[in-house]
Amino acid sequence: MVVQYCWLQEPARVCCVPCPGWKALLANLREALTVNLLDQLAHDEQAPAEDSGEEQVTTVFGNVYEFFEWFRYFYQRRTGTSDCKWRADWWTCPEAEYRLTALWRSWEKARYDPAGVVVWWRDYADPTMSALMSPVGPFAESSTESSPAEPLPSLTPPPGRFRDERADERQWHQPS
Repeated sequence: MVVQYCWLQEPARVCCVPCPGWKALLANLREALTVNLLDQLAHDEQAPAEDSGEEQVTTVFGNVYEFFEWFRYFYQRRTGTSDCKWRADWWTCPEAEYRLTALWRSWEKARYDPAGVVVWWRDYADPTMSALMSPVGPFAESSTESSPAEPLPSLTPPPGRFRDERADERQWHQPS
C-alpha cells in the first residue's frame, strides 16, 4: 500500500487513496489562480507611474508562502522517490525558504520583461527546484510523496509566520 499526501484536507493528513474529485478541483483551482494572476498582471501594466519619475512596482504576492501556493500548481513532480525529495513543511528549512524567497523575488522582477518569464524558468526556477529536490539537497531525508499530477505538497504555516510584504514601507522599483 502506498500512502499519498492528501492536499485537500486541512490540517494536512495522509490518506491511502486520492480524495474524490481532486482532479476536477485541481483544474478549477489552477484556472482560478491563472485568471486572477493574469488580471493582476494586466492591472499592474496599466497602473500609472508615480510623479517621482520612477515607476512604482507592487508585487503580485505578499510573501514567499503566497507565491509558493501559486507556483506549486505549475511545478508538479513525483516526490518521495530516491531521485526527487520534497517536504510539505518546506518553510521550516532555512535553505528552502531562502531559495524560494529568491525565486519569488526574481519572478516578481521577471514578469515585467516579455521574455523574462521564459528566462526565469530556465535560469532560476529549474535550477532552484532541482537543488531543493535533489537526493543530496535539504530534503534528502524526507519521504513526503506526491504524484506527477498533483501540486507539490505544502502545509499551512502557523499564523503570523509570513507577513504581507506589500505593506512594507520599502517600495520595489522596476529595474531599468
